[in-house]
Amino acid sequence: IGNMKGGHGPDVLGLSEVENRAVVEGLVAKLDLKGRNYAILHRDSPSHRGIDCALVYDTRVFELVRRSGSLRVGEYNAVYYYLLNCRDPSLADPRIRKALAKAVDREALVASIPHLLGRPTATLVPAGIPGYLSPAADLAFDLPAARTLLADAGYPNGRGLPELLVLYNTSEAHRAIAAQVIEQWREHLGVQGRAVNAEWMDYLAAKEGGTYQVARAGWIGDYPDPQSFLDLFRGDSRENVSGWSDPAYDALLGKSQVEPDPRQRMRLLAQAEGLLLTTGTPCIPLYEYLSQDLVQPWVRGFRTRAEPSAAGEPGSANIQGIHPFRGLWVEGR
Repeated sequence: IGNMKGGHGPDVLGLSEVENRAVVEGLVAKLDLKGRNYAILHRDSPSHRGIDCALVYDTRVFELVRRSGSLRVGEYNAVYYYLLNCRDPSLADPRIRKALAKAVDREALVASIPHLLGRPTATLVPAGIPGYLSPAADLAFDLPAARTLLADAGYPNGRGLPELLVLYNTSEAHRAIAAQVIEQWREHLGVQGRAVNAEWMDYLAAKEGGTYQVARAGWIGDYPDPQSFLDLFRGDSRENVSGWSDPAYDALLGKSQVEPDPRQRMRLLAQAEGLLLTTGTPCIPLYEYLSQDLVQPWVRGFRTRAEPSAAGEPGSANIQGIHPFRGLWVEGR
C-alpha cells in the first residue's frame, strides 16, 4: 500500500484482492481489513490510538510512538546519499569528489540528528541483500587521505575551491543533515559550503536540469537486489543526473544481466559498485534507512529481519518492509 518514492503522498495500490475499502484522509492513508486498521502515519497525523499497525514517516509521530513502547525497527532496502554534479567545474575532478566523501564522519552525522534512525554507510547498496557483499568501503571516513586528495587536486586546506551549494528539498531533517555535512567539510578540509532549500518541484527541476552542485538524494530499492541501486548510475539511465558515466561500469552491469551463475553475478555487481565509488565517486552514501513501524502489543506475526520466530527460525529476509496481512493476526486485544 503506497508508493512513497515520488514524494507526492501515498497512492493506494493493489487493492483488487481486498474485500474492504481504502480511503485517503489528508496525509494519512488508512486500509481497513475486516475491522483492522493499517495506516501510514505522516506529519499532522491524528493520535495512533485505534490503529493496529502503521508505517511511521514523521519525527513528531515517531517520538509519540517511541514513548508508547510500540515502535518496531528493522532493516530497510533504502539509502540516503548526496549526489555530486560531475559536470560542475568545482566537482569535475574525481579527487575532489572523493575527498569530500572521505571527509564525512557518518557515525557522528547520524548521531547528531535527533530522531534519525539510520545505519551509517559508505556504500551505495544497503546491507542485507541475500548473497551480496559490497566491496570494502573506499569512501569511509579517512581525514588524512581526504586532505591529501584535495591537496593533490590543487586545493590544499580548501584554498581556492569555490563555495559549494548543497541543495535539499524542504524538510527539517534534510536541513539538519546539510548543516552537519557542510560543517564537517569546513572543519575537516577548509571547504566552504551553503545549504540551499527548494520546494519539491524546484528541487527535481534543478537535479534533472543539472543546475545543482551537491544534492540530497535517496533511493528505496524496487526489489532486494543490488541492480536496483547500481542502475541509478548506468550511462543510459534516466535517473542518472550526476553527469558521470563509464563504459566499463555499464559493461559490468550488462554482463551481470546475462550471467547464469548467481554467485558470479553478485561478484560482477560488486565490481561495478567498487568502480562507481572508487573511480567515479558521483555520490556520497551517508546512511541506510531503517524501517519504522507502530505495532501494537496485540498484533502477532509481525517480524523484522533481526527477530527470530518463536521456533528459533531466523528473521525474515524481506528487507522491503512488506508485511502481508495474511501473516498477521490480532490476539488478546
